[in-house]
This record gives sequence, structure tokens and C-alpha cells, in this order.
Amino acid sequence: MSAEDRVVPGIDPIRAAMLHLAAGLRGGRATVLAEAIGGGRDLPELFELRRALVHALATDRGELHALRQMMRIDAMFLAAWPEAPVTRPADLG
Repeated sequence: MSAEDRVVPGIDPIRAAMLHLAAGLRGGRATVLAEAIGGGRDLPELFELRRALVHALATDRGELHALRQMMRIDAMFLAAWPEAPVTRPADLG
């Protein structure tokens, strides 16, 4: 698979948003997550890294902060990948 085959529309803004959140983490977690996010090849792989990012954010700043931050990223996932396994507002009610 060539580099062009791995280009996924919408992945760069999601990666950038996730990297921005990871950069605000304390300790070595920021570096480890940033490396993993930077190496994410596709949307499902980045989505798997979402869990680690949420956990790290919740540990550093609280669960409510983490969930609020991820709402924006989840919307970006849905825009680029309509089948993304994120919780949608309709799923909550």
C-alpha cells in the first residue's frame, strides 16, 4: 500500500485536534499519545486512540472536561466517517 492509498479525507483535522489535546497533558503521556496519534494510519485506528486520550484527559482534568473536549472530536469523526462508533445525541434519549 502506497502513501497515497492511505490518504483519508478528513483525517488530518481530526489528528490535529487530537494532537492539540494530547499536547496539553502532563507528564510522559503527552509524548506517548502524540506519537501514537501521529502514526495513526486511518480513522478506525485514530478512533481506537480516542479511548486512551479520553482516559488521559479525565485523569488530568476530570471526566467532564474530557467528555466536553471529545464531543467536538466525535463530531469531526462523524463528518469524516458516518459509521464511526460514537454516541450520537439520539442514542442518549
